[in-house]
Amino acid sequence: MRGITSKLALSLLFIVSTVLIAFGYADYRKNDTRLTEDLQRDIKIVRSRLETSLPVPIWNFDTGVIEKILQSEIPQIFIAGIKVLNGSDEVIAGVSLDDKGGPVFSTEFEIQHSWIDSSELYFEEEGEKTFVGKLSLYISDRHIKAILQKNLESILIQVLSTDLIILILFYFVLKPIVGPLKYLNEVAGKIAAGDYSADVERKSRDEVGDLSESFNTMRLTIRKKMGDLASINSIGEQLTLTYDRNMALGIVLERLSEHARFENGSIFLCDNKTQEYSLHGYYPERSEKPQPRSFKLGEGIVGLAISEGQAIFVPDTKQDSRFLGAGDGEARTLLCVPMFDGDQIIGAINFSGRLGEVKYSEGDEEFMTSISRSLVITLKNIEMREEIEEHNRNLEIKVQERTAALQSKTNDISAMMRNLQQGLFTILAEMSIHHEYSKFLETIFETEQIANRPFMDLLLADVDLSEDEKDQIKVAISSMIGSDEMMWEFNAHLLPHELVRTRGEAKQIFEVDWNPIVSNEEIEKVMVTVRDVTELRRLQLEAMEQKKDLDIISQILNIESGKFDDFITNAKMYVSKNRELIESSASVNKELLQVLFRNMHTIKGNSRTYGLSYITECAHLAEAAYDTLRKADEPEWMPESLLQDLNAVETEIEHYLRIAHDKLGLSADSERLKGINTDMIQSLIATLGEISNSQAIGSYKEVLRGQLKTLYGAVFDSLEDTVNDVAQSLPSLAQAVEKPAPRLLVECDEFYMSKKAKNMLNDVLMHCLRNSIDHGIEMPEERREQGKDDVGTIRVNAKMQNGSVLLSISDDGRGLALEKIRQKAIEQGLIESGSNLENSEVAELVFHSGLSTAEKVSQISGRGVGMDAVRNFLREQGGDIVLNLKTTERNAYVPFETQISLPEALFERVA
Repeated sequence: MRGITSKLALSLLFIVSTVLIAFGYADYRKNDTRLTEDLQRDIKIVRSRLETSLPVPIWNFDTGVIEKILQSEIPQIFIAGIKVLNGSDEVIAGVSLDDKGGPVFSTEFEIQHSWIDSSELYFEEEGEKTFVGKLSLYISDRHIKAILQKNLESILIQVLSTDLIILILFYFVLKPIVGPLKYLNEVAGKIAAGDYSADVERKSRDEVGDLSESFNTMRLTIRKKMGDLASINSIGEQLTLTYDRNMALGIVLERLSEHARFENGSIFLCDNKTQEYSLHGYYPERSEKPQPRSFKLGEGIVGLAISEGQAIFVPDTKQDSRFLGAGDGEARTLLCVPMFDGDQIIGAINFSGRLGEVKYSEGDEEFMTSISRSLVITLKNIEMREEIEEHNRNLEIKVQERTAALQSKTNDISAMMRNLQQGLFTILAEMSIHHEYSKFLETIFETEQIANRPFMDLLLADVDLSEDEKDQIKVAISSMIGSDEMMWEFNAHLLPHELVRTRGEAKQIFEVDWNPIVSNEEIEKVMVTVRDVTELRRLQLEAMEQKKDLDIISQILNIESGKFDDFITNAKMYVSKNRELIESSASVNKELLQVLFRNMHTIKGNSRTYGLSYITECAHLAEAAYDTLRKADEPEWMPESLLQDLNAVETEIEHYLRIAHDKLGLSADSERLKGINTDMIQSLIATLGEISNSQAIGSYKEVLRGQLKTLYGAVFDSLEDTVNDVAQSLPSLAQAVEKPAPRLLVECDEFYMSKKAKNMLNDVLMHCLRNSIDHGIEMPEERREQGKDDVGTIRVNAKMQNGSVLLSISDDGRGLALEKIRQKAIEQGLIESGSNLENSEVAELVFHSGLSTAEKVSQISGRGVGMDAVRNFLREQGGDIVLNLKTTERNAYVPFETQISLPEALFERVA
């Protein structure tokens, strides 16, 4: 037996065997339990007898009695041996069974396949127990195992006997079933091989007979399906070779008519404009075309089949009210199958035939549906083919038009590349130059060997780049071409936009633009534009120099020539002093740096006062270099660098002087003393002074006094004029800190001074007035909150006292910031935190170098230089400066007056 028969037999045997084995195992476990319980009971009885009979012989050392007792118990089938031990654990007697089952007395034996049951032995006398030894029973389970083995053999015999009986019965029961099943198996093999001719006869009225009949029905259905499939393939092959819509419709209708014996057929397709389904094909061909008929969705059998999306079969059109015209004309059989394009219905195939002649069943619906889908695919292919042919016709026209346009653009680009007045080329993936480039590129690089040349050899030869920079450019271009457009953003900064090429004494300046050419979000090439801007840069430089000269001319014309000459003289003097100090010093120290800084700070302040911006900028840079060294813990002495900065300042001063002399015609001859003997005037002044002081002159005294003032004015400058000259810088100083220019009130006796004294006083006054504007006078908003005028006021008074000229400067601002000065001094370690200094002592800290209360560094304050410089200037000339506080109260801000004393020798006073 094979197949299902074998499986059924084996399954039945397995079930029966499993049941029998389960019951046998349960019986086995029951016997095992029973035999084990009996063994335990017997062991307990034997041990009890021995525990009762052995203690006395052991107590009396009677070995013979002990052996008799042991011999009486050894025949028990479950006892393999017995040992008796005294209280010292010494074996005093022992017995075991030999191979024949007889007793063997020995104290030395080992028995396998057993276990030991031990107990203690006690001798009892007059109610007291004494431990006398131990009893060891060697228990064997051989008897139990033998019984259980017989039990298992019995169970096995039962299982095998039962299985044999079942197999015999199964053979006789299944024999009527196996025969038909074998025949069905043979027929199935023939069907699988493509032979559908074998007929299956039903020989019984049982389930096997039903199976045979169902199998035969299946054979017939498969034969029909295979025939339908062959027809579908044949129709599909014909449709594949069809390129005409009407021919495709004719093929489908003809083959379907042959299949189901339909006489007529028609195809209805959707009209996208009217959304109705109209006639597009019919079969058979007629000399007169039928009257076109259209159906709306849900109208008639065609409209219903399309709306429901499934085939509709009408056996009798006269009996079906859904058919339009039911009851009229000849009764016919009708089939309508919807045509699917994917999930969309585009039309329907309609068939009709005579009653009783049409061969159609529900199984034919799948056939009809497959044919309709093949037709839909063919119609779509025909429509696509027509569209492609139309597109190709239009494409040919467009290609001709595009070719003409492309040729025109190519000509335009070629003309542009020939006439473009700048270099243009593209870099390919091979890092070479494309063969199309602007003709002007040959002029720029003075060569015609450009096409297919490595761009590095052309563009970067003899330029002011290091080899490392050139390698970076090469790697950047190489990594960008062929990569995502994002790579340009990451590497574009490595591409220079200006190159300087030097060949011999000739120098060229190129401006270079780099742009990616992107295709499908990938950089395909890099376009490079090169412009020779050498001449343009030269013109720009000249224009910048001319603009600078015009600025300098304007700045010089905005001040009086005498003041300009004074500034130039003083500036040269300070430059000369700094140069001498730098060149003569072998090392650096704080005092040296302080003098250098103070001199440069004075040049910067005076140049800014007169609006000489280019000198101011240079001086500011030199001053910053001194300041860096001054603040360093261990400054490095670099005289070459300091001299270079000083040369820049001196060059700018000479530039101003050259502009003044060459372009404005100003020189030393333009001074007011042209042609005047100053020695003679000074002698005359001395003589007139003596005369004016004499009482003998009488009424001529005032006349002489007036003439004396005139001569003083020709040789000297008055103190009041000097103050007013410095005041001209107040608007620019105020503008720098975004404050309105203050008012200046001057009250001076008639003092005259030499050029040297005037220059010194200019510097002193400049520092003091700058401090008033930057530190003292508040912002307009703050002044309004305090009830003050928006515009501040500065007062300058001068008088002769005790052989000195006393110059007092004050303003109506907030006063001296004593608390800020105190805090700054603590931060810089000038005083200890918590020290209780008087106001005057705190004010004296203002004259310490490096101390400043300015919130930020600017071009007019904040570097911690000013009052210390003023004091040094004055003391070098025999003068001094102090701050007179107007109150002793300890406030954040204290009103004060700056008092400057100058030696009388520097001044002349009209008698």
